[in-house]
Amino acid sequence: MFKIFNYFQLIIKNKKRIIDKMKVNIWKLPRRVSERELEKRLSEYGRLFSFQFYGSYAIAEFRHRRDAERAIRKLNDSYFDGTRIRVDECKKF
Repeated sequence: MFKIFNYFQLIIKNKKRIIDKMKVNIWKLPRRVSERELEKRLSEYGRLFSFQFYGSYAIAEFRHRRDAERAIRKLNDSYFDGTRIRVDECKKF
């Protein structure tokens, strides 16, 4: 009985982690910024689950919602390599 209970606790913990993820859009990036540079800057606010870079636009998925929200607060309308960038939550359509 104890092993079954621990197994279900583990499943519940893993589901909470999955639900807790959050995607963030990064807009208006300078052309000269590298993918590694941006990923390093974003990881200062928390662990990244995934990261996609498209030149002047990027999508980052944080493992925890609180980290993503902190990144949005700190990075939105901030300057990155001399250019003001926009950071906001990905909207689901």
